[in-house]
Amino acid sequence: MIFLYKQLIEDIAYDLKIQKYPSEKIEQYYSRIVYSAISLWMKYIILDHMIHKDEAEIKTKNYHYRRSMDILKEYLNLFPDIAYWMYPARDKDPIHVLRNRLIAAGEINEVDLSGSITIAKKKIIPITIDISRLIEISTPSTEFKYVGITKIVNMKNNHNQSVDLDNSLDIVKEFMNINFYHQIHRIETRYEIFNPLKKHKYETHWVPNGRFDSDIHLIRKENQQVKYWDYVLVLNRSDVLYQYPLNKELVKQGFHYRLILGLRQLHENPLVAEYKIVEDIVDLHLEYNLPRYEETLLLTYSWPKNNILDRWSFIVPLEIWDKVSEMLKKIGYKLKEC
Repeated sequence: MIFLYKQLIEDIAYDLKIQKYPSEKIEQYYSRIVYSAISLWMKYIILDHMIHKDEAEIKTKNYHYRRSMDILKEYLNLFPDIAYWMYPARDKDPIHVLRNRLIAAGEINEVDLSGSITIAKKKIIPITIDISRLIEISTPSTEFKYVGITKIVNMKNNHNQSVDLDNSLDIVKEFMNINFYHQIHRIETRYEIFNPLKKHKYETHWVPNGRFDSDIHLIRKENQQVKYWDYVLVLNRSDVLYQYPLNKELVKQGFHYRLILGLRQLHENPLVAEYKIVEDIVDLHLEYNLPRYEETLLLTYSWPKNNILDRWSFIVPLEIWDKVSEMLKKIGYKLKEC
């Protein structure tokens, strides 16, 4: 029976073109396979009971969730050792996590206010001169491989997809303009201040009630009403403090992570992204969270390494590493090969 299960997972890996790299734990390898397989099933489910080939198929999120969860449970029954990877936190449902990522990646679309979903239309997105992303549920006729929650194909392109991003240091420098701020006498509540001088992994990124001894700081204050952090930029001008609260929508998009990247650069202490190339993958470890746009790109084309919620370590396909490394450098990461 164990042989049959092993043969099943190897057949899935073969179909999706996912290979184990040296030193990868077997549980992590199986988790990557199931992660990609489930994301594919979650697209096929939208086509349940389709009668007319050209008819747009729509499913409610409730129906989609139940069917997706049934399939995930079957995988976990067959491969129980990957349960820790799928369920690292009790309050995070892997199906909800994956569906949100599929929507963010444009693999499935929300179609109305009730949140019903449909499959995305076929789309080819050039990545490099030789590689494109293919948004299509059917198996392409050209050579392809599944990466993360999407698939890439070998395809000659006239141009690369450009990475047009502002460097985070430039953003921080813009926010050193005092006209954005209003004066305050002191911080009225308990706060934590971001430590841009962190050198060692055992040092904390955030210091409770830290001192304002630089020109510009980022602080966070716990919002007791929603159990969430409020982020505030603070300027220090001759020991007079000025504050600029970040808009909550900006925080949702991870704008505070851009500021963190910029503050580390401002103090000539950039965040570090360590990476190791192993055959056809890149083992990537980030020092801190990415802004939403960049994180979505990584979560589309790559696999979280340690569990489905891992936002610091990724298994990146070598085919898109040049694009990922360019993105990281543009936003202010320092790359370090291990």
